[in-house]
Amino acid sequence: MKPTKRKNIVPIPKDILLEIFVKLPAKRLLRFKCVSKHWCSIIEGSELVDAFRNRPCNRGTNLLVRRKCTQEEETIEGRRKFNDFFLLDSEGKCVPLEVPVILQEKFFSNDDGEWQHVEGLVHRKNIIWNPTTRKVVHLPPRNPFWDASKVIENMGIVAGCDNWSVSSKYFLGFDVSIKKHKVLCICRMDFRMNTISDGYIENSDIQKSQVSIEVLTLGANCWKKTTSDYPLPKELFEDFHVKTYCSINGVIYMIICPPCKRFQLPRRRSDQNDTILAYDITHEKFQLLPLPRGIGGIVHFVGDLRGRLTLMQQKHKQIWILEEDYGGPRWTVVDLLLPELWYTREISLREKIVKPIGLNPSGEIFFEVKEFSLNIKESSLSTIYVYNMESKDTRKVRFLTRMKNFFGSIFPNLVATIQPLK
Repeated sequence: MKPTKRKNIVPIPKDILLEIFVKLPAKRLLRFKCVSKHWCSIIEGSELVDAFRNRPCNRGTNLLVRRKCTQEEETIEGRRKFNDFFLLDSEGKCVPLEVPVILQEKFFSNDDGEWQHVEGLVHRKNIIWNPTTRKVVHLPPRNPFWDASKVIENMGIVAGCDNWSVSSKYFLGFDVSIKKHKVLCICRMDFRMNTISDGYIENSDIQKSQVSIEVLTLGANCWKKTTSDYPLPKELFEDFHVKTYCSINGVIYMIICPPCKRFQLPRRRSDQNDTILAYDITHEKFQLLPLPRGIGGIVHFVGDLRGRLTLMQQKHKQIWILEEDYGGPRWTVVDLLLPELWYTREISLREKIVKPIGLNPSGEIFFEVKEFSLNIKESSLSTIYVYNMESKDTRKVRFLTRMKNFFGSIFPNLVATIQPLK
């Protein structure tokens, strides 16, 4: 019997594979990675990742919702659950997400910053999660900050009398020039001089600070210290708090404010107002932007409206939009026709709080209207509304109506991405 000759298999051209792959749903597409190394390299390659992320059907169709769990809720393993995630499509259908255990069980304090969504990836502290691929990654360790003994010597720290602390803040952005996610880390070393009063050691305000700026390109295993020759804004050398941030067109906008002082007066001084600290990821430059007039010095929400920075204040029925022209940054204010019912008390002993929690680049604003009782034993009820800036119409998000103790986050315009995290 003659051995049969194996016919030569003609490989499918790459451009045809790309045309087919980009039309597939993410879950089905990712299964083809195991066909061959060649297919895997194409699926994880930047060409397909960019084309898949920019598909029209990937934008503006889903909401990613994070719900803060109650103390009674547990994971499958019987451990305490802190976070739950699900998707809401345009028709209001709810789809629970398979979330990595680390995101369900990990408790994040307010000092860890807010949950943020940037071009398909979700970020909190040093963790990045891709809801589309269900993958999660911890950021690699940073470079050694300073040699401790040298820092102590240079800063004049006296052992047993003074103390120092190191804190790191992480911010996720997207570099549009190279189409890759980057993480900005602002690391500070603060030195305080202790004083003795009535036999007790008390901490004074920060005496000295050192700041290190590092940037990580997602997929790389090491951080890069910035070596720019421009001076850092002086606010980085003071004790400040980052309230919230967002990334728009390669710029990370951070809303920073002074820390809460122990004996701070109820009325805020002009030097205690919020400030916008912008970081250009591509050119690695910082810039300070003034708040618009009329916002009252306090910002509760920052978002992306058609590629422009947008600010909202909890008590004002207005939004402020940053416009760029040849004369520099300029703010435009837009009035919102919000329902008066949101601000009307319907039941005695129950109060309402209206809070902006999300902004769709197409012009839809998400508000949480929370009803709570003056009786601490009663649960608060939250309803999520969507306000359309063009039509001025308001509608309820059906699944998120009168939820008990919501305390969650909403990420409008969830972008599906197959971006590998390593």
